[in-house]
Amino acid sequence: MLFINQNDYPDMHYEHNIDNGGVAPEKQNIKTAGCGICSLTMVVNHLTKKHFTLSDCIEAVYKTGGNRVHGSRMRVYAPYVAENLGLDYTMTTSIDEAIECIRDGGEVIALVKGNRDGKDGLFTAIGHYIVLIAYDGEEFCILDPGLKEGKFDSAEKDGTVRLSHPFVYCKKEIIKEEEDNTVAAYYLFSRKKL
Repeated sequence: MLFINQNDYPDMHYEHNIDNGGVAPEKQNIKTAGCGICSLTMVVNHLTKKHFTLSDCIEAVYKTGGNRVHGSRMRVYAPYVAENLGLDYTMTTSIDEAIECIRDGGEVIALVKGNRDGKDGLFTAIGHYIVLIAYDGEEFCILDPGLKEGKFDSAEKDGTVRLSHPFVYCKKEIIKEEEDNTVAAYYLFSRKKL
């Protein structure tokens, strides 16, 4: 199964936060702000027979203006990518709808929170996209494009996840706590029904 880690792409150029004047040149890259791009690229490659690259996804983000904020705005470019690559797509704030999508053979990109109440989130200190690829009734199997050595090693995070690289396993209750419901926490993708 394809896994793309944004940390492997410090030299892949990606301009973002355009509405606020952009970011410093050293932060204009996939490593700094490419979790959504990496997540969507993985989902497309898992669910279609298309060869869809990070460069293809960056092009779609630029075309739709999904890079106008810090990082990227999934709800702006995901519909365009899904439509052009033959996927069904919807957004939801319901973790149960996300689980139903996965059980029906789809995949879900989840938007998780960063800092709240003075503490970093489990996956990030800011906002972050992760891919939910399976659910066994208790735990999600996750591909985290920001996975790095020691990411889950702090005392606060101890026992919250199981790691079998590149897969991260996390209970439904934890994901529910981490979700960012400002607009939609879950972006659902599935193969179009014939």
